[in-house]
Amino acid sequence: MRLNAKQILERGIITGEITNDQIAQVGIDLRVIEIERVFGGGVIPREGKTLLAKREKVKRQSPTEVKSLGLTGAVWMLEPGVYDITFAEGCDMAPNVSGRIIHRSSLLRNGGILRSGEFDPGFSTKNIGAVMTINIPMLIEFKARLGQFIVDENEPVNPEDLYNGQWQGDKQRKS
Repeated sequence: MRLNAKQILERGIITGEITNDQIAQVGIDLRVIEIERVFGGGVIPREGKTLLAKREKVKRQSPTEVKSLGLTGAVWMLEPGVYDITFAEGCDMAPNVSGRIIHRSSLLRNGGILRSGEFDPGFSTKNIGAVMTINIPMLIEFKARLGQFIVDENEPVNPEDLYNGQWQGDKQRKS
């Protein structure tokens, strides 16, 4: 069963400061705070830890450079490519829920696709993230709502089986 936004908030699944404009019908909108360009070279072994592809932080530009658009915050000017996105919000997944991030329609309608892996029961982090593919040049304002976190209820996972993997506790960059 998919939880609605009110249930997600009441259960404390999404953490951090949430504003009213982030509350959707069946999910919580997520605000981007960091973007890194992904260049390649990652390794996914059969056993052991994943080695992440080379990344480079994308610098924000001042709003004066795009004054004609009426934006007040700093912006990222993105070329086509793959990007690692960090959101202001975190999560604390209970034993009976799992979640994922999907793109908001405004991103999709402008040529971007955003997805995350599954957020398993027991996973917890201060800042959640996803991967975004940009197909055509795009400008994104700091703290723009790019993604939406949706949550499904599942049968509770036993305490010894809760997530305790490489990414627990932080959207880490270390391997």
